Amino acid sequence: MPDTARSFLASPEGVKRLNAAKKRLNLNTTAIAERATVSADTVRRLWHPERGKRVSRASVVAIVTVLDLLPEDIVPEGEWQYDDPQAEAERRIQKAQQTNATYLDLSRLGLTRVPEAIDQLTQLTRLDLDQNQLTSVPETLGNLANLTKLYLSQNQLTSVPETLGNLANLATLSLYQNQLTSMPETLG
Repeated sequence: MPDTARSFLASPEGVKRLNAAKKRLNLNTTAIAERATVSADTVRRLWHPERGKRVSRASVVAIVTVLDLLPEDIVPEGEWQYDDPQAEAERRIQKAQQTNATYLDLSRLGLTRVPEAIDQLTQLTRLDLDQNQLTSVPETLGNLANLTKLYLSQNQLTSVPETLGNLANLATLSLYQNQLTSMPETLG
């Protein structure tokens, strides 16, 4: 069955995240339903996966958008797949630009390349690109001078650009489970 037609249940961790977002935003079920333009019953089904009543893909997206979450934050790991990972990454980059975000999560999208617009996010302190299908990362990542944490684990990288050595504030660089054959001396 194609992912677009699937329906979902929240994971136990997802329910915790839903509750935390609901509390943080001070919203009740009715308010979430109204903002997401879904029924209150649909919202309740997402909060009570033990009842076994699944929620459509469109409803999950609408509800998590209201709560400022991502679908993969609430469904069991590995279940959510994006039809167009590049478009989703670009959407997240645009949102990070608009909100002047310091953290950007582009992990687990299935990306094969990092969108060029990433170099405009000079305010980022943390960038997560874990668990994609990246074979390379752009040299322009070295221009993100405020980065303190860069996660590139579980990709297909064979090398990383020397420009990452320009990241003077970088305290954490995660590269495990790649196919690295060498590391630039500039990272030393």
